[in-house]
Amino acid sequence: MCGSKASKDSKKDRFMFELMSIASKYSENIIFTGYIANEELPVLYQISDIQVVPSRWGEPLGNVVIEGMASGIKQVVTNDGGIPELAKYSDAYVIEKENLQEELNQIITKIVKNKDYKKGKIENRNFQKFSQIEYSKNILKIIKNE
Repeated sequence: MCGSKASKDSKKDRFMFELMSIASKYSENIIFTGYIANEELPVLYQISDIQVVPSRWGEPLGNVVIEGMASGIKQVVTNDGGIPELAKYSDAYVIEKENLQEELNQIITKIVKNKDYKKGKIENRNFQKFSQIEYSKNILKIIKNE
């Protein structure tokens, strides 16, 4: 598990301790990195096959989802906030928050069994819609009232 909920000074909460306890059975496959500096994130994305973003609140945009798209990794995201708007540009699996644990288990099992994560590295290239060039073009369209 990469990152923390806010910054390098964030303390682990009850949720994190619970996750770490559950994951301890799989310590050879699950690593809790804690806070990762922004400049180090691209390396982690490149060595990852699956990005899981189980957002617990209505995240307005979700840069982490855009970053995952840019890296071409398979994504599993929750149907909450602005995340589904981003997910429609990729081949992400969108799951409901109501049965989060069950849905995560089912979808991650499916992805691993079908080796679907390998396909994601090649085909998930819609991230270019979020490039600086496209962003600038959209701003210019707005300014020109097009």
